[in-house]
Amino acid sequence: MVLVTMPLFYGAAQFANHDMLVAAFITLTVLAGSWALGLGDLPRPRLAASSAALFAALAVLSKGLIGIALPGLTLLIWAIASGHWRHLPRLLSPVPLLVFAMAAVPWFAVMQYRYPDFLHYFFIYQQVERFASGGFNNAHPIWFYVPVLALGCLPWTGMALYSAWRQRHSSTRHKSAVSHQEHLAALSVTPHKKRPADIGVARAPLDDITLLAWVWTGVMMAFFSIPESKLIGYILPALPPLAILLAVKSRHGLAWVRFVALALCVAMPIIATLLARPGTAPLSEVLARQGRPTDITVAIETYPFDLNLLAHRSTPLWVVDDWADPELPKRDNWRKELFDAAAFATPGTSEQRLLSRQDLDDRLCAAPLGSRVWFWARLRMHSQYPALQRATLTAKSGENGLWLWEKEEVCDAPAVWQE
Repeated sequence: MVLVTMPLFYGAAQFANHDMLVAAFITLTVLAGSWALGLGDLPRPRLAASSAALFAALAVLSKGLIGIALPGLTLLIWAIASGHWRHLPRLLSPVPLLVFAMAAVPWFAVMQYRYPDFLHYFFIYQQVERFASGGFNNAHPIWFYVPVLALGCLPWTGMALYSAWRQRHSSTRHKSAVSHQEHLAALSVTPHKKRPADIGVARAPLDDITLLAWVWTGVMMAFFSIPESKLIGYILPALPPLAILLAVKSRHGLAWVRFVALALCVAMPIIATLLARPGTAPLSEVLARQGRPTDITVAIETYPFDLNLLAHRSTPLWVVDDWADPELPKRDNWRKELFDAAAFATPGTSEQRLLSRQDLDDRLCAAPLGSRVWFWARLRMHSQYPALQRATLTAKSGENGLWLWEKEEVCDAPAVWQE
């Protein structure tokens, strides 16, 4: 309940991207891996090891090497710290390794066969170089994720801090009145027996679970805090173990904390709906009604991802922007996605789809009479593009506009056409 009512987790679940996907598979890998290593002495640990290998493979397919590096490092540190290191060979035995290879390798093999530079792009450029480089956007200080987690996990972080303060205050106040034996009995801790938790078939020791959660959270925080480029979604794999720690601290918390957590989650989609900018649907409906199969659609300095889907069109968009900008590869946005994709496209495809201003004017000039072109652009772009000034604004929604241009005259030269 703590996990699903964290505003950060709940909010991230509303987005369709790979951050939540890799976080889910990392979580399953750590849970299955700790089971295989002997947490709670649960049955069939070798089956758990194979499950961990499968989940790790799916995590790698989701977002690369972090899918195996982060859960692997977490399990290694926890196994050494908790005394379960003797069972580490279970995770590296032939069956789990075979399961991992069968699940992960085929897709990478096919991609490398189709695109010879894929493995270098995926592993070296997108992961190793980006992790070590400081040239990408979204630069934040090393402590960035501390306030992100503190605020993103409210009100549970507040409840945990209050519980810790209350426990410390109570312990100091009654320290002189409680004997050493009574203190041990209150904590249910003896040198020979660990505190049990109501988790799993064999009730895993709470100390082992808490230690695993601390190591797990620490590994995620340390890893994602190292690179300069940081996005809030990167830290999602740290939320499940943090939820464990907050649940342990808040398990005797007040009912109002649960109420506040649920209220926040209910309020979030309402607020998002009220503050949301107009989507592509209104203009897509216009394009779907008035567009013809032979019409061309051009996006100017923007990229409406779902336009073709909503307008029931299958012809790829022409996208106009400054594709020669040397800073373009350093910015995480749709421009970089299309720019990178062009390297793997069929020869000539990128030149057909990614246009400069000059390319657009040349094509409009060369288009046959009767050609119809739809332009999707921000309304403020009208004064900056002669092509939009020659077209008719058909519909607008929010800051976006949809223009229709029909060629009715011959263009003698591109230079004349641009005037």
